[in-house]
Amino acid sequence: MTNWVLHGDKKICYSEDFWTGKKTISINGEKLQKINKRTYQCGDNRYTIKGSYLTGVELFDGVQFVTLVRKLSTFEMILCFIPLLIAFVGGAIGGLCGGAACAFNAVFIRKSDKMIMKILYSVLSVIVAFVAYSILASVFLRLIGA
Repeated sequence: MTNWVLHGDKKICYSEDFWTGKKTISINGEKLQKINKRTYQCGDNRYTIKGSYLTGVELFDGVQFVTLVRKLSTFEMILCFIPLLIAFVGGAIGGLCGGAACAFNAVFIRKSDKMIMKILYSVLSVIVAFVAYSILASVFLRLIGA
């Protein structure tokens, strides 16, 4: 998942890997070096990152915060996390499918301006996650011979 932000004369690219959570940041094409979990450096400048793709991401350059990924509104958060309810029905497999659907929602809910599309993404992701859970659970049951 990659976001581009223009901040003054700087073009900031923020990227976060879905599977590993690895974050990379570049400013005007120059990749920042990771110092620790939240701190990055480019030349003499240090930057601190706060948040994740699900919660919103801000970059602090020592003077001001720059929003790289906007926070979701309360309603958008509810829509985003609805697929996680599959975990109560499907345990670990349901949680895996629901978590993937939740990440899908976080990306596509941010990209849409229309509320009906946000609701549609959420409903579709629940349906797809439940179908995926059903298929994975049945395959798993066949493999263990139940």
